[in-house]
Amino acid sequence: MRGEEAKANSEAMARYFKRESKSISIDDQAEDYRQRNMMAVLMNGTDETISGIPAIPNGFVAEAVQAHPDVFLGFGIIDPWQGAMARKELRRCKDLGLHGIGEFNPAR
Repeated sequence: MRGEEAKANSEAMARYFKRESKSISIDDQAEDYRQRNMMAVLMNGTDETISGIPAIPNGFVAEAVQAHPDVFLGFGIIDPWQGAMARKELRRCKDLGLHGIGEFNPAR
C-alpha cells in the first residue's frame, strides 16, 4: 500500500482493534527476537493482480535476512497469475538466497 491508502488502512485497523499500531524497524524487531532467543520466518503474501496493491518486495525480505541471519529465515513470494514474470521472480528469489517460496493467500 502506498500513501493515503496505507494511512486509511492503518486508521481502520486502529479503530477495529481499538489500539494504535506501532511500526518498528526491522533492526529493532531482530533485536527483540534475539533477546527472546527466537527466530522468525519472513514471508509476505501477494494478490497484486487482484487488488492492485504491490507486495513487500522479496529483495526487502532478503536484505533483512542478510542483515540478521541469526534470527530471520526468508521465503519469497510470487503471484502465480503473473505467468512469465512469476517464473522470473522465482529464479530471482533463488539468487537472493531465500529459503523457498510460500504463497499465503487463503482466497486461492
